[in-house]
Amino acid sequence: MSTFFSILKRAGASNLLLVTFLIPVSAILLGVGFLGETLLIQHIAGMGVIGVGLAVIDGRLLTAR
Repeated sequence: MSTFFSILKRAGASNLLLVTFLIPVSAILLGVGFLGETLLIQHIAGMGVIGVGLAVIDGRLLTAR
């Protein structure tokens, strides 16, 4: 069984697909780091929104309380 399917079995489809929200963050950070692009306040705000969204969707933050 491949690694992807073993992770899918353990974490579930919803948690596995949360990784796709990290693609824009990675693209921005790689662009800034390697291509010399400018990091704008909108980028930082967007990464914050993505981070909060991931935390809410994941649910561990709410169950910890």
